Amino acid sequence: MSDVQKTAEQNSARLGKTIKDFELPTSATVVEKTLFSMCVPEVLQHLGALKTKTVVIFGIETHICVLQTTLDLIERGFAVYIAADGCSSRFPNDRHVAFTVTLRTMRCEKKKKN
Repeated sequence: MSDVQKTAEQNSARLGKTIKDFELPTSATVVEKTLFSMCVPEVLQHLGALKTKTVVIFGIETHICVLQTTLDLIERGFAVYIAADGCSSRFPNDRHVAFTVTLRTMRCEKKKKN
């Protein structure tokens, strides 16, 4: 499995940086997005270049951005795994609903650290 190569921020010009102190690998690229999904052209082109059909996702606002990205990737034929310990939502119930109802229904696997 590759390291983090692409990450996205939701409209940082208007909302500010997600977490200023969060250190990404120097090889990672931050992609600006104004959609909830991370399936923007730059990310999709990158996945195509990697010739992979397996993606591991983690992020903020599980019930919105993680969910929409997951659904979009599944629709495009990707196997999606979610690093549950790396996901959050402002309200814990939103995260819970995203995992227990929506994502399991879509057959997305949730992986926890051992």
